[in-house]
Amino acid sequence: MKAPCDKGLRSFRVRGRKMPQGAAAPRRYDDPMKAFVATCAIRVEIPWSTSLKEKRAPIRSLVDRFRHRHKTPLIRLHGAESHTWEVLGFTIIGSEAWRVEKEARKAIGTVEAAESELSVVRTELNVDEIDLGRLE
Repeated sequence: MKAPCDKGLRSFRVRGRKMPQGAAAPRRYDDPMKAFVATCAIRVEIPWSTSLKEKRAPIRSLVDRFRHRHKTPLIRLHGAESHTWEVLGFTIIGSEAWRVEKEARKAIGTVEAAESELSVVRTELNVDEIDLGRLE
């Protein structure tokens, strides 16, 4: 019969490297009392559009594709009455800043990939830190 071992003294692997016995396990989050929010606004133009009905088809297609790929809504923020442009936006929240920014850049890539239907004029991305310590 094997004797039970202390899990704190066992060796473990981190990214393929064996860590020595007694080493502290890596922390999973940057700081458990912080959250990071990425907000993004994207201005797109559809220069060939002459009516709101012509503009609606590529915008709606993009919004549906975005929601399906990223599980977050792409919101129409401004320009609903214009025939040729619109401002779209989304947010992503998480506990690690690098992961939030990576997901936001991937989402921006989805919008930029729709260049055949519309053109991306300007993109603004902000990642902000929120202190959750006040919620205790």
